[in-house]
Amino acid sequence: MTNTKVLVTLLCVFFLKIWMPNHHLQTMNPIHNKLLSFILS
Repeated sequence: MTNTKVLVTLLCVFFLKIWMPNHHLQTMNPIHNKLLSFILS
């Protein structure tokens, strides 16, 4: 269950990085950091 959640979250981050322009990525950086810290903790 945990592994599935990690994979789905990583896929979402990957999709956002590709789909969104760079300036949106910079705006969403805090959200990405929170997601990553949540996954890795």
